[in-house]
Amino acid sequence: MAKMKKEHTTQHYLACCLLLALLLSACSAPQVKPYEIKKANEANWERYYPTDLQLVIDEQSKAINFSPEVKMNINAIANNYPYRVKVIYLDEYRKISDDKKLLITSWGRSVQIDEKFINVFGHEMLFKYGSTLFWFPIQNQLVPYFKRELKKGDAVNLYTMFVGTVWEDDQMQWVFIVNEFQKARE
Repeated sequence: MAKMKKEHTTQHYLACCLLLALLLSACSAPQVKPYEIKKANEANWERYYPTDLQLVIDEQSKAINFSPEVKMNINAIANNYPYRVKVIYLDEYRKISDDKKLLITSWGRSVQIDEKFINVFGHEMLFKYGSTLFWFPIQNQLVPYFKRELKKGDAVNLYTMFVGTVWEDDQMQWVFIVNEFQKARE
């Protein structure tokens, strides 16, 4: 009888711990309202969080391996947080590198984005933030609009998503895909 009572007490204790863990995770999880789910699935530019590019890099760098000895060629980040960042347009573009294309494909699969969307990134454009230069992949259909609406040196707000990093030319490159842009007001 004492052994059965001890087993019952242990099971009760484990059940209480499990219940407590579930309650804590439910309380700490962000509460999502149905309208927010719909909003996040739409092409709604208002959901792009206005922030400083360096703040995003500082936050994301906590999950990235910076070791030059290891040099993880590709670090895909499995999130799809939308950011709106202000940079300077430098009016240069080129075909996207194979490593960045592979990164975008890996990221897209990890966040379950349609393969058709992943394939719209065929070029990257050069931007400046502070004294740092960034080559960001751009949706193909945006390239002529950049050239038409901006001139070299214009400040521009990019509607971006951070997808990860790649090592190119012995440097780690931060990769933000660009989904839209708007000339910034000075």
